[in-house]
Amino acid sequence: MGHMDIHKIIDSEFELPFVCMKKIFEQMGVVAITDSEGKYLYVNPLWERDTGLAKADVLGRYCNDVVEDSKAMVAIKAKKTVVAEFGISLVKKKHVPGIISYMPIFDRDNVVGCFISAAFPNIVQANKFADRVKKFMKLDDTSQNLAKYNTADIIGESPEIIRLKEQILLAAASDAKVLIEGETGTGKELVAHAIHRNSQRCRFPLIRVNCSAIPEHLIESEFFGYEGGSFTGAVAMGREGKFESADKGSLFLDEINCLPITMQPKLLRVLQEEEIDRIGSNGSIPVDVRVIAASGKSIKKMCNEGTFRNDLYYRLNIIHITIPPLRKRKEDIPLLINSMINRWNGRGNRLISGVTAEAMDFLMSQDWPGNVRELQNSFERAATISHSEMLESASFEQEAMEFGGDMMPVGGSGGQSGDISLRKRKNSMEKEVIESVLRQHGGNKSKAAEALNISRTMLYKKIKKYSI
Repeated sequence: MGHMDIHKIIDSEFELPFVCMKKIFEQMGVVAITDSEGKYLYVNPLWERDTGLAKADVLGRYCNDVVEDSKAMVAIKAKKTVVAEFGISLVKKKHVPGIISYMPIFDRDNVVGCFISAAFPNIVQANKFADRVKKFMKLDDTSQNLAKYNTADIIGESPEIIRLKEQILLAAASDAKVLIEGETGTGKELVAHAIHRNSQRCRFPLIRVNCSAIPEHLIESEFFGYEGGSFTGAVAMGREGKFESADKGSLFLDEINCLPITMQPKLLRVLQEEEIDRIGSNGSIPVDVRVIAASGKSIKKMCNEGTFRNDLYYRLNIIHITIPPLRKRKEDIPLLINSMINRWNGRGNRLISGVTAEAMDFLMSQDWPGNVRELQNSFERAATISHSEMLESASFEQEAMEFGGDMMPVGGSGGQSGDISLRKRKNSMEKEVIESVLRQHGGNKSKAAEALNISRTMLYKKIKKYSI
């Protein structure tokens, strides 16, 4: 292999060109690179210093002819990282201190060389570094498993949101497990993405699992994978589970409150032992995964009710983040609406320039039991049915009536829990108003709709709904 081959190897495996990576290699301890046949392509100055061999004397030579007991070819043939615990004996009988790591360099599935480094005080650190570099070098930046959102995607300037962003950054600085709790629509998945995005694991996968969407009999195989032929319908080659897919990265367990009680001790064991057992396997597989769990219900309350294990709760609840509901940070609603308008216009929809002051008053008066998700749906529906660039309060009120929403007019009292008796009274009053207006106009539906400031289609729907 020629001198240009190392450039190709480095340029293809690292995102920085070789000239940049060379500067990094020169400062990171003893480093050498071989081709697929075990011939040296590169050694850094520290390698020359610690071995006592000049670069010109070793480039192009087989590593085993230069270094006794070199494991480079072992790593290349096995396609696996090999770690030597002791310093290696060299031609000049000098020893490289520390742990020697031999990491095969991949071009897709082919091994094109070996990365050799010695910069660690113990074998544990060497193994961890080797595993991370190995996975990083095979990771595609276009992977769908990378985090999509960051703290900038959490819209708001209220004290509650400022505090939430601080908690996210504090959680990201740690490798501890995180439990996120919040009502539906508050953005629990967005927070999980932001934690992973700002952590040291950000270049590795963020695997998402919705515990409520997996049938109970399939959860174990989804989490831990299975060996081929272990049960009827199993793929012949077997399949890795979500924990293996998330190795070196983060696993987001959404709706953890829906995890069956029978599955909870198995998850607890994985969190304690940091290893998984595939279905049908006789051996355990070590995994290095940061778990981020989310729940729309209070897990502590579930523990008190006996539907969630206390020991699993304490294992998950190392860092606790509670996302504030929208009704407790209404000052963020104008910012949220502006962000929604920008996204709406950016998708090539009919231009929306803003909302009227009356419409904003209406939005601020609501309690939004569905939180930001409900506000988003309300905005998009209003933008769809409105004929004006400026959204008026009538668009949101009409949207609420047309789609069966529970929003109250300005000055009304929306209940966070959507009180049934309150809705019944509202429907009863609406029915009486429609009947009264119809009587006033002699049953003329066009005039009644005009008096009610709604479309005839809307009026017909209400007539049908209330059996008028």
